[in-house]
Amino acid sequence: MKNKNLVFILGGALAIAVGFIVYLTMFKDETMTLPQPASPPPQPKATGETVVSLKPAFVMFYSDGCGHCKTAMPAWMAAAENLSKGDMVDCISIEVSKNPKEASDAHVQGVPAFKFYPDGFPSANVIDYNGNRSTESFLKFVHSEGKDS
Repeated sequence: MKNKNLVFILGGALAIAVGFIVYLTMFKDETMTLPQPASPPPQPKATGETVVSLKPAFVMFYSDGCGHCKTAMPAWMAAAENLSKGDMVDCISIEVSKNPKEASDAHVQGVPAFKFYPDGFPSANVIDYNGNRSTESFLKFVHSEGKDS
């Protein structure tokens, strides 16, 4: 009876060890990679420590720990990617805890906050975005120069 239990335990341990080796071998192979984290939001264009854009700018103020920000981020990223192709509008993401001056100057009361600056960022001419948090809505808003949200 003792030999049967010992064989069973050793067989199980061997199966686990072989499985672990196969798992490690798969991820060592160049065709298998660990999943990559979602790409970060577009980074602010900075001069020194100040965020600056001379072109019209669509700005997302967000917080890393905000659930609503995380939900809006994929649509924001898709819109930013689309808008960056034309090189007519800068899409800027500003993390409010890392850039409190920009957030305060923009009168950000909560996150996520989306603002369009037709004259560049920062500027006094700012249009708040209050529409849906979808790629299509973001694009429509920017293409209308802030008139259609």
